[in-house]
Amino acid sequence: MNYSDRIHEITGLQLSPYFPACKMKWLIDHVQPKDEYCLGTIDSWLIYKLTKGTSFKTDATNASRTQLYDIHTGTWSEELCKLFGIDQKNLAEIHDCNAVFGYTDIEGILPKRIPITAVMGDSHAALYGHGCHERWTSKDNTWNGFFYHDEYRNTRKVVHKWIVHFCCI
Repeated sequence: MNYSDRIHEITGLQLSPYFPACKMKWLIDHVQPKDEYCLGTIDSWLIYKLTKGTSFKTDATNASRTQLYDIHTGTWSEELCKLFGIDQKNLAEIHDCNAVFGYTDIEGILPKRIPITAVMGDSHAALYGHGCHERWTSKDNTWNGFFYHDEYRNTRKVVHKWIVHFCCI
């Protein structure tokens, strides 16, 4: 099995520079970051900034789009992190979408800190926002693609190699 097939088997995604894993690998190889650094997506950066650097977290929907997330176990893939040369300690902690991700006062705009209690990727949120709460329900988004809800965690099922799988939890 080649790397592309193995990546697809673990993540549900085709090997592509579109996803962050390749970009993270490039940064590590060419920018040579300091000993301590964070690698994440827009959600983890926003949480980090909103919590003044006290929280570096993501949810499964955003993690599933990095090409480092194992959709079968719900964790960062040790195998893929090693393949891309990424130390898991530099990745955001993965939580369910409805977890407490930290607290913010939005740089003093609010009189007291409030919890950040929900994070979800755009296509995933659209799927749920349009009522696709049951397995195999679907949503067609003319601009982004066709999405359907299925349960992948703890299974080894891959429907088709050209279907992009992601987590909706």
